Amino acid sequence: METGLLNYILLALCFGASFLLSGMEAGVFALNRLRIRRLARGRKPSAQMLNGFLEKPEKFLWTILVGNTLANFIILGWILAKLHEWFPVGQRILVVTLFAAIVFLFYTFFDLLPKMLFRAHPNSLCLSSARVFRIVNLLLSPLVLIVEDL
Repeated sequence: METGLLNYILLALCFGASFLLSGMEAGVFALNRLRIRRLARGRKPSAQMLNGFLEKPEKFLWTILVGNTLANFIILGWILAKLHEWFPVGQRILVVTLFAAIVFLFYTFFDLLPKMLFRAHPNSLCLSSARVFRIVNLLLSPLVLIVEDL
């Protein structure tokens, strides 16, 4: 596969992770925990996963913090590098202005929007995202263990 295509795939995964993790961060506090426990007892797999995360909230929140920080760092670092590549050295004011506008839009659509959506529909969105979050949790568990022990 071409390196450029891999970069765009990584970037798309980071955008998705940022959206998911920001939403889960807000949604988990608005959940109806009794309903989640009842669904988990009724053998609904996503409810069982989500209930497991809720039983270990510290690890759950560390995963969100580490994952969101990593995804946002990759996204904004890549954008800044591309802006420096596209504009000559003499246009630093333009690069800074564009970067500030992009950061504003990024946090509007990949931090604020998912939080509003997950707060408005916490049970359905958190339940439907539980399987994807489990994959993210597994991928980030080595980093979370390192940060958790500091």
